[in-house]
Amino acid sequence: MVTAEISTYLEGYILPRYQFFDQAHLVDHARAVMDNALAIAGDFDVNLDMVLVAAAFHDIGLEHGRERHEYYSGIALENDPTLKKWFSAQEMIVMKEA
Repeated sequence: MVTAEISTYLEGYILPRYQFFDQAHLVDHARAVMDNALAIAGDFDVNLDMVLVAAAFHDIGLEHGRERHEYYSGIALENDPTLKKWFSAQEMIVMKEA
């Protein structure tokens, strides 16, 4: 089960950032990736909060352009101070690498 506080944070502060991207990477795209990731993860013994966060941040690096957006997505996740209150340093690394 996903923690409501984390889901609320992602919906309120991360997903709105997608509204400025190209037509293929708007909020509906991010939500679809999050839904698909959770559906796949449901078959495994994994931390669903981590799966949801990694999915929500997967294209956020587009704020810095298309080139190397995966890198910038990881940096944005790694440097998000709110996430650090819910996840350990090791969990942050795993999500960044995902």
